[in-house]
Amino acid sequence: MRVLYGGGPTSWAVLIVVVGVISVVLLATSGDSVDLWLIASCVLGVAGTWVLLVAVFAVEHMRGWAERDGLEFPGEDERDFGDFVYLSVQLSATFSSADVALTNRPARRLAMVQSIVGFAYSTVIIAVFASLLISLAA
Repeated sequence: MRVLYGGGPTSWAVLIVVVGVISVVLLATSGDSVDLWLIASCVLGVAGTWVLLVAVFAVEHMRGWAERDGLEFPGEDERDFGDFVYLSVQLSATFSSADVALTNRPARRLAMVQSIVGFAYSTVIIAVFASLLISLAA
């Protein structure tokens, strides 16, 4: 679990995402009136933190694959960064890998951490947007 509390780029990215989500929640729920610029900045902040999360985990997956070879991709093509972004998007959006096999413990742990972080992130974002829609309708 070095990924979350042992330092490194992934733990910093998760911290930035948590701070970003908390900031968006505080901004979105701070006032009585809803400003269009505030909504736009919240949406951009959410999208930016999600992209950051995907990119940092893609780098971690690529590093793990280069050091320990814990991933098996379909096909015989030479691997590039896009393959790891593909895996990272799958894990962040669907919380599983469709066609990439995780063949060792560190790869499975990293995928588990990314799935948990992605699930928590998605849950909070959906709850915040549902709350905003309800408050706009009232």
